[in-house]
Amino acid sequence: MDNMKWKKIIIKDKFQTENGTVHNIQRIYVALCNTETGEYLISPFSDFLNEFAGRKPVTVSLAADIITRFLNYAIFHKNRTIDTLTIQDGIDYLNSITETAQKKTQSEYAHYLTRFYAFLDKKEALKAVPKEELEYSTDQEGHRVLENPFTGRFIEGERKDAELIHNIEPEYLYTFIKTAMDEVPDIALGVFLQCFGGLRKSEVISLEYKNISITTVGDKKSMQLTLKDKDLREDVSTAFLAHCKKNRIQTVLPAYDSLLWELFDKHKERYKKEGCSAVFVDADGRAMTDAVYYKRFSILKERFIERLRNSDNFDAKSYAVYLSTYKWSTHLCRGIFSNLIAQGTDNIMEIAAWRGDKNLSSALSYLTDRKQMDENALHILNELYKEEIG
Repeated sequence: MDNMKWKKIIIKDKFQTENGTVHNIQRIYVALCNTETGEYLISPFSDFLNEFAGRKPVTVSLAADIITRFLNYAIFHKNRTIDTLTIQDGIDYLNSITETAQKKTQSEYAHYLTRFYAFLDKKEALKAVPKEELEYSTDQEGHRVLENPFTGRFIEGERKDAELIHNIEPEYLYTFIKTAMDEVPDIALGVFLQCFGGLRKSEVISLEYKNISITTVGDKKSMQLTLKDKDLREDVSTAFLAHCKKNRIQTVLPAYDSLLWELFDKHKERYKKEGCSAVFVDADGRAMTDAVYYKRFSILKERFIERLRNSDNFDAKSYAVYLSTYKWSTHLCRGIFSNLIAQGTDNIMEIAAWRGDKNLSSALSYLTDRKQMDENALHILNELYKEEIG
């Protein structure tokens, strides 16, 4: 069985509505795979993923990832079958990930494992689990739900949130953007849009030129982006997972005078490809994938730290050590944007509106003066440090 492994399988398909509109869909399955031949067999465990029907594909994908990892551990590492699976197997699995997982991650895994055990119990497959170990309750909607049987029974990893950073000090922000322009010009515009528009990585790579229009912030020309779910890479099974988290109209702050439009004009001149609507493309002229953008950003991170480390400025050298010590990636740019907005308002609903946070979208109706928000943000931008560290 060394060549067998449980894996998540993603299959893309299309369906046509009665009015002729064609939609791309993505189905996710749990499968038993032969790692040597690539052949796989869709498992009945895939029915578990139906419990997440209507949820975003990334949620279904996460559930599939967690369950396949657990099945590999229980069946191939502990030599279990579903008939002999116990609660202790779930506890042992959660303990096995303590060295690499944060406490938050373990709790997330325990949540999905609980739902999986409830699924198996409903199928009467948990032959080795005494009924008294499974305690059910009723939620607010009247559904019967399994109480987490793992709570307090595994060794929880320490919270490592302190190791993540979500911002760059303002005096180094221009150097960060300039490093992107010099070292990874194909995503420099995307980095700017993340830092000053709050876009997620998936939202950047989903941009098409038709999504970009002109607006003003204060008295300055800026961009307005129409962000929508879409699939620009039908040939890549995981591409549709990189989607727009919330369809919305997003304003980009016009930092550093006209730099945004200078970046856009250069980007369009160098990277716009005939027959491809995507703003961000890979070396082959196809819409950039999540993985490619992440790889390019990793180069930016490395070169930015190197530039600060080689600076004659002692504070910059120290900051390079700081950035090397902590964990950060593309989401840091969204943190930069949030911090800039937070300096212009103490209203959390305004911050949520700028960030496009879905869970607070109802707060939009309470915003009374978006123009004032724009002017507050513009004032903060005017105070930004505009010199390159080098």
